[in-house]
Amino acid sequence: MPNNDDYIGYPKSLFGNAGCKRSEADFILGYLPQGGSMLEIGTYHGFTIGYMATERPDAKFVSVDPFPQKRLDIKKDEYPIGNVKLWEQNKRTNNELFIGDIIQFHLANKGAEFDVVFVDGNHYHDAVMIDLENSIHLTKNDGVIAVHDYGKIAHDDVDEAVNEFVANTEWHIIGMKESVVILKKR
Repeated sequence: MPNNDDYIGYPKSLFGNAGCKRSEADFILGYLPQGGSMLEIGTYHGFTIGYMATERPDAKFVSVDPFPQKRLDIKKDEYPIGNVKLWEQNKRTNNELFIGDIIQFHLANKGAEFDVVFVDGNHYHDAVMIDLENSIHLTKNDGVIAVHDYGKIAHDDVDEAVNEFVANTEWHIIGMKESVVILKKR
């Protein structure tokens, strides 16, 4: 069992460990070229992107999150997720926030391309597929897509979506560290 100190941000949340482990974030950053750009789909409170932006001040980081007021996978009436105020506290000079979903971002930013697209949004199969399908259009030809929570028992839908995406597209898995998988176009 990992030490909670290995996780970026709050060590525990209502949903378990909140965010990536430092080793996972550093693994993703290894694919980001000097002066490159990264898109994060699903930022939660911005802990991971804040850490990455601090580690790589040469790069540009963009976070996309709709910040819904309800979680569809929780039976409670309301649970505020993705607190914008906390994201702003974690903001660095080299990152910005787009409030909306990935489809809205893609429509508003035609032609935008990133060296790394980091998928860590809604963990339901269909939502992961939407994120991956939009990532294709937002990733540079030589870029990669990183997906968090792959191989975790609690997130079977992530595995199923990634495996389906790889089976039906020209993308394949080129690396994995803990619960992060890296995809690249063949």
